[in-house]
Amino acid sequence: GFLVPRSDEFLGEYVPPSGERLAWLSGFTGSAGLAVVLAGRAAIFTDGRYTTQVTQQTDPTLWERRHLTEQPAPEWLREAAPPGATIGYDPWLHTEAALARYTGVTLVPLAHNPIDAIWPDRPAPPWPPPASTPQNMPGWTPHKNAQLPPPPCAPPARMPPCWPTRIPSPGC
Repeated sequence: GFLVPRSDEFLGEYVPPSGERLAWLSGFTGSAGLAVVLAGRAAIFTDGRYTTQVTQQTDPTLWERRHLTEQPAPEWLREAAPPGATIGYDPWLHTEAALARYTGVTLVPLAHNPIDAIWPDRPAPPWPPPASTPQNMPGWTPHKNAQLPPPPCAPPARMPPCWPTRIPSPGC
């Protein structure tokens, strides 16, 4: 199985088009939701604001529609998953607190989100991919960065009265 939240790597309310995995998979475009996909069953969880919308946007032959608080996803998963089931999740899209509620099943973080692999026309993320600093850049090695010298005007051990106001004093 796999957990599909309506979330991105920043866990914010506003998700860029490249992070709309739940909408791509289920058709549901509300701003709060979660899908749990198993081999023979799938459920989508929303709160009361989206009861009508989830009914209009999802196929009832594919999705069981559940209320997020009346039958939470962890509870549904414990009942629906076969004994010993392993449930994958994208560790960038869930908080530790949210994952802690999934008891009675084995959760496994995945290195790559499987939705991204099957989403053929997924939009590009709105930010560039992270880049590492070239090792040949002068003065930038991992060891030197950890031991930078103090700035030329560091606060002295006994702070003079001028320090909080940033008024220059002798020695600064």
